[in-house]
Amino acid sequence: MATFVPEPPIAGFQDLLDKMAQAAAAGTPEWDALTPQQIREVTERMRVREPAPSDVARHDLTIELEGRALKARLYVPANTAEIGPGLVYFHGGGFTIGSIDTHDVLVERLARASGVRILSVDYRLAPEHPYPAAHDDAVDSARWAFDHAAKIGFDPDRIAIGGDSAGANLASSACLDLRSDPGRKVRFQLLFYPNTTIDDIPGSRQTYSQGYFLTLPIAHHLLGQYVTGEQRQDRRIDLLNRDDLGGLPPTFFTIGRCDILFDECVAYAEAMQRAGVEVELVSYPGFIHSFYGFADVVPAVMPAFADAGRALARGLLR
Repeated sequence: MATFVPEPPIAGFQDLLDKMAQAAAAGTPEWDALTPQQIREVTERMRVREPAPSDVARHDLTIELEGRALKARLYVPANTAEIGPGLVYFHGGGFTIGSIDTHDVLVERLARASGVRILSVDYRLAPEHPYPAAHDDAVDSARWAFDHAAKIGFDPDRIAIGGDSAGANLASSACLDLRSDPGRKVRFQLLFYPNTTIDDIPGSRQTYSQGYFLTLPIAHHLLGQYVTGEQRQDRRIDLLNRDDLGGLPPTFFTIGRCDILFDECVAYAEAMQRAGVEVELVSYPGFIHSFYGFADVVPAVMPAFADAGRALARGLLR
């Protein structure tokens, strides 16, 4: 386990957290006191906005899978080849909230920064669809991307899988599931502040349990919608305690230092390195959880998109 050194948020995030604290003091309920549907309504208002003029084209489509159909959105940066590298992306939200709409700006910025086509997937959410629905959707939609690569402009030899928070858990779990599939070789893994275990491991979960956007009670509330007590230790979701991480593709991690998930992200990166996986981990001092989603109000986040874009482009061109 990495040595953890607590530190304060940078000014932009401190301003944001102060406003959240003021709202709570004025009677705005914390998310752990709301139903999943109420939290979805809040996050839709927070994150969804009309797309600004952009050189990244968006195309909505449907992923037809056995017994279900998933919405998805394809992002195509300007001046990309008709067939080129692609990323399958899964949004965060504790397996309970979030959508391709709440993460639209994030994914568009990543596509622009990398020059890579991105397929953002609307997997099924809890509690309507408990474990392992989201994990099944992740691996099946990744398989779909390989099988329909020509349709979406992906080069099947240069496909990455990625996501943020719970979506990063889905991404890495899908990569693990696909290792035994010789016809669908994942080239690169992109993980933004991944949730790698349900357990409350010592360290950052306690240090930042309150007052840093993603609180420990909120995390418990969201994750508890998806898994039961027994399911929380299933190997498909409890990635941190797996001992079979060898064979994963080269991986780029990002994590904020002021995040309850900091320790488990670092521990997972180190476990992958011990298993022989090529890993680059970038941590951002003073950044909170979900920092990519706050770039509009905290401009200091924008260089992190450049870091991730370069890593993704480099990983798919090697």
